[in-house]
Amino acid sequence: MKISRMEISTIILIFLTSLTPIIEIKGGILLSYFLLKKYFYIGILVSIFASFLIPPLSFFILEFLEKFLKKKNLKIVKKFYFRFLNKFRKKAKKFEKPGLLAIFLMVAIPFHPIGGAYTASIISYLLGFDRRISIIVINVGIVISALLFTLALLGFLKIT
Repeated sequence: MKISRMEISTIILIFLTSLTPIIEIKGGILLSYFLLKKYFYIGILVSIFASFLIPPLSFFILEFLEKFLKKKNLKIVKKFYFRFLNKFRKKAKKFEKPGLLAIFLMVAIPFHPIGGAYTASIISYLLGFDRRISIIVINVGIVISALLFTLALLGFLKIT
């Protein structure tokens, strides 16, 4: 199996697309399907791998920002950031009772616009869910989402 330079640059594009908020794994799989053709399965694996990086990166960035802004005297930025977090935290409260099952379903069902690894990671962080367990749950959801989306894309799964 020999992969051309064009296909390598396409794989890098798929990786970066899968890391992009909102688009995430669905965009990576779509690019794989339309651009890689015979190496479609490699594109799916690259999309899954890239998406696996989202939860730990999100947790790290959110924690870093919160600690950094608490120490620094950046009033405008601090005010905006903490207002955003508090607003998001209020909306995330509805996930508190169902807990990680809701987080899993949010990621695993790929056919709705607002659920994904970023949203699930932010909600898990804000609600104080165990980080390691959250990452595992989100990653399992990513694999299920990739499987369902791929089956639908290939016509094996009808969405009505």
